[in-house]
Amino acid sequence: MKQKITHLQISFLLIILVGAAIVFFGPADYISNESQTLYWVDLYSIISGLGGMFLTLRLFAFNGVRNSVRNENEDLGFAAFCRWTKVRLAILAVALWSNVALYQASSYTTTPKYCMLIILVAFVFCWPSKTEFEAIRK
Repeated sequence: MKQKITHLQISFLLIILVGAAIVFFGPADYISNESQTLYWVDLYSIISGLGGMFLTLRLFAFNGVRNSVRNENEDLGFAAFCRWTKVRLAILAVALWSNVALYQASSYTTTPKYCMLIILVAFVFCWPSKTEFEAIRK
């Protein structure tokens, strides 16, 4: 059990490190400053940032997810917890990486930057741990 939690925590940190690598090594300013392009960049940033944040923070509050983790068999419950934590991290990764890439791609709009910061705040509350698993099982 502890080993799987450790793997999830390493995945969590790698997601943030890949986002940082995109910032430092990715290309910059390759999206034009046309108004329609900036509109779609802003719209995607807002939807992925706010939607991804809400979904990841509330994922374990959904009845189906919570019931799968609260399985009578603790091993099956832990397997469901690991599966849903991976889904949670995947949503955060897509939201973070896409907003970081859009922030790098366009210097004409600041919306991806703010949405990226919102996602990073959501990361603080999504650290996978055994205490979180135990709290959901109660």
